[in-house]
Amino acid sequence: PGDQVQPKIVATPDGGAFVSWFDNELGGYDVRLQRLDAAGAPEWGGNGVLLADLSFSSTQDYGLGLDTQGFALVTYRDDRGTGIQIGANRVSPKGTPVWGSGLVLTSTTEFLANEKIVGTSDGNSVVAWFQANRVELRKLDPAGTVLWSRALQGPGNIPVSLSDLRASDAPGASGQVIVTMIRQGGFTTPRHLYAQKLDSDGTPLWGDGVVVFNAGSLQFGNFPTFVADGSGGAVLSWYSSTPALQSFVQRILADGTPQLPANGLGLSTNSQRLRVSPSATIDPITGDLYAFWTELNSNQSQAGLYGQRISGGMRAWGSEGLVLIPVGPQEISWATAEFTAGHATVLWFEASGFGTQRLFARALDAKGQAVWAEGSVTLASEPASRSRLATAVIPSGTVLAVWQQGGAGSGDIYGQNLRSDGSLGTEGIPGDLNGDGVVNGADLAILLGGWGVCPKGGACPADLNGDGSVNGADLGILLGNWG
Repeated sequence: PGDQVQPKIVATPDGGAFVSWFDNELGGYDVRLQRLDAAGAPEWGGNGVLLADLSFSSTQDYGLGLDTQGFALVTYRDDRGTGIQIGANRVSPKGTPVWGSGLVLTSTTEFLANEKIVGTSDGNSVVAWFQANRVELRKLDPAGTVLWSRALQGPGNIPVSLSDLRASDAPGASGQVIVTMIRQGGFTTPRHLYAQKLDSDGTPLWGDGVVVFNAGSLQFGNFPTFVADGSGGAVLSWYSSTPALQSFVQRILADGTPQLPANGLGLSTNSQRLRVSPSATIDPITGDLYAFWTELNSNQSQAGLYGQRISGGMRAWGSEGLVLIPVGPQEISWATAEFTAGHATVLWFEASGFGTQRLFARALDAKGQAVWAEGSVTLASEPASRSRLATAVIPSGTVLAVWQQGGAGSGDIYGQNLRSDGSLGTEGIPGDLNGDGVVNGADLAILLGGWGVCPKGGACPADLNGDGSVNGADLGILLGNWG
């Protein structure tokens, strides 16, 4: 009962996931967390674990992450004490909140918002949030002890808010994070986009910060996300209000150098149409970028779904991008890109009118050709009010998707998985590598045949624990499920 909204998802090494959301069943939007096994079954009961019983009558964004030990990390605005503060918790795979009722990381009357949390490769975690005119960060060890604190502003001490936070190590390094920030000010102040990278001890690595976009303004209220590029850098995508509703992409290399032109590369050269809400990903082998977005006519009365591949700094799918769905009367929203099993996958909601969203996906190769014989796959076929799509990828290459479904005040959280071959359904028994319902010598042969480091960017189904290598740990999982 009540309203469940704003799901987030992180994949776990065993092929399952943690899913978080805000829950208004008890009055006030509380923070809940659930763990799903590899078959999609809830492990902690139908409504998960209540992490924070809050009193908010509305919601803002929050953060969900995963640490190197497979524990969930959650951060949220906390109103249980004096004023509104930033809270956080670490939750074991068994559903135990390690930090009790939660850490309280602030004690302030300043405005706080847009908190994010990530696990770092050195076994710790970093929390970041927007506070007044700056971004505050705290590094925490697994016990919740603060290892360091850092406040960031934009180049030249420009007031900023937090846009996104990701873990991203340079080769040979550990414990690093990348932060993106947006210039703040009055309603007419241009919204510029900046990036900074911090070492494991909180030292900024990109000088005074990297200017990602300052040739105009981001859409007011838009906080772009980004993805780590797997090599110590980041792939960013965003859309602007000036120039009017145009989408861009940029890759920042590990040393802070922009790979594409200053202020990013526009995804299309068609100035007669508008494009919003881009989502970008990267092929870690070739370094090609893939981006998908909603294409609009000039008065925003019609929409379509477009895509672009950036290779060698050039638009590889034509100057205007690849047409997946022509601009027409349908509504397109929440286009979300993932790169898995050697191809780019985009998921999106499509609707014929208010509250009739259905969820689709399509996989594309480097030439823009459909990977699956049926072209697009339907993940949710019955028309309904759907939004807040979030995705994650498990080691087998399967994409896990969760979303908010239902009208205002009656939302629920739904999920579906999408295998790399376009099929839906449970993953089966860990170790059943040939999918015949039994773990035996045939599966052992597959595992031994894949022994060693997994190919970068490719599917690695024998990597049962998701650590990037097929080794004795995976052999132990397989033998533990023998039969």
